Amino acid sequence: MCPDYKNDLEVTYYISFLKDLRKAGVLHNVLGSDEEVAQLFNEIGTELVPNPTIYEDVKRHIQEHYETPMSWMFRFNHDHLGGTWSIAGFFGVILGLVLSGIQAWFTVDPYSQRHTISS
Repeated sequence: MCPDYKNDLEVTYYISFLKDLRKAGVLHNVLGSDEEVAQLFNEIGTELVPNPTIYEDVKRHIQEHYETPMSWMFRFNHDHLGGTWSIAGFFGVILGLVLSGIQAWFTVDPYSQRHTISS
């Protein structure tokens, strides 16, 4: 940065904010490896003057949203049910558990013992 130029350091604060989001796992890398992204941030922000209070309200809102139950459901859906075969597998497992439970019930309490023929 040029010491003679008067600025409010918005760009450096924003880059610092992006680094915090990356560390928190909010931002995900889809362009390259993590090492390449780290190198890019290090090159861009060599003379960062971070101001942790400038994006405090944004961080608070992101954290509040991250803790909501709806956010948990979306993360579960994204992490564990990402593709159509994953969803089909999930319902297959549920169906298998239900059928296993029914089979166990009829093994413990067979039909012939419940309905004895009285002669």
